[in-house]
Amino acid sequence: MALFLGACHSESSTSTTSVAVEAEDVLLVSDFMKEGSNVKIGTISTKRIAQTIASTGVLVIPPTDQYAIHSKSGGSIQKIAYRSGDYVKKGAQLFVLSNPDLIPTQRILLETKSALSLAQKDLAREKILEKDAATTQKKLDESLAQKELLEAKYKGLKAELQLIGVDIETLEKSYNFQSEIIIRAPHSGFITNLFVQKGSLVSPEDQLTTIVAKDKMSLELNVLSKYVPLLTKGQRVLIEVPNSEHSFSANIERLNSIVDHSNGTLVVYCQLDTKEMEALKPGMFVNGLIKVNDREVKGLPQDAVVKEGEQYFAYFVEGNFLVKTLLEDVLSSDGFITFSNKIPSKMLVKGAYYVE
Repeated sequence: MALFLGACHSESSTSTTSVAVEAEDVLLVSDFMKEGSNVKIGTISTKRIAQTIASTGVLVIPPTDQYAIHSKSGGSIQKIAYRSGDYVKKGAQLFVLSNPDLIPTQRILLETKSALSLAQKDLAREKILEKDAATTQKKLDESLAQKELLEAKYKGLKAELQLIGVDIETLEKSYNFQSEIIIRAPHSGFITNLFVQKGSLVSPEDQLTTIVAKDKMSLELNVLSKYVPLLTKGQRVLIEVPNSEHSFSANIERLNSIVDHSNGTLVVYCQLDTKEMEALKPGMFVNGLIKVNDREVKGLPQDAVVKEGEQYFAYFVEGNFLVKTLLEDVLSSDGFITFSNKIPSKMLVKGAYYVE
């Protein structure tokens, strides 16, 4: 009868919790107080803790510091100056590409430049004649239009060839037509992939290689959503690389604004402090320990709770009974357990395993 009454009391007294309590989870307080100092009933504790949050993450190069290299013109690859993994400086020659179709455009540029020079002289003569009323307004307008037409054509051809990589200064000075163009590195960094080989025919749509600025490497950590309220910009992060004795430091630079509901985590972006980049590679998975600001919290010591798998339980006092209750949103730090359940006036504060 006592067990039946205990079970009934349990069913009514735990209706405010999120877990259904079984009959065997309801125990008489008086039975365990006989155990002496091994079991203690009291109120929840308050403690100031310096907490760390464990997380996992990956080292990444932001898209803003990755460079896809393309040719501005079609042609065939004649020379490849670097291999994957090589470091290149900004402006370094990466590829030499051959395209004989560039020669007619260069010829038209030189012809247009010569015609433009003639048109400029003709316009100057017409202006002199116009002052002496020795020409008509129509001829002056025609000379001006011809000059502007050739000037626009010349500037357009020049910009087109410069964009492709033709040395205009050398072309105009020595009339040295160029069928080969040099593709240079737009930024210092490491070659990560080569998508072509000597003799490959490429077009402007084809990616030739990728350059990454490794000095811009950063860390993206995945932190469980229950820890998000504890995170702020500037917090320190200790980075541990699996199977390595080296550790590095970083600090939180910014937080993503949306929690990923598929895995319940928030992406935290961190800036690396170290300059020893040789030991770190983009794409490596690492463990991160985020140091949270010291704070005063309410909770229970480790020996006042029972851990079963990934769940934590405590014994709340309800009337004359101890009710085993699942703790929600548990945080564990330095042997102290905090949770979000509504806190009763009394609970088991010592000897949870003696009750078990």
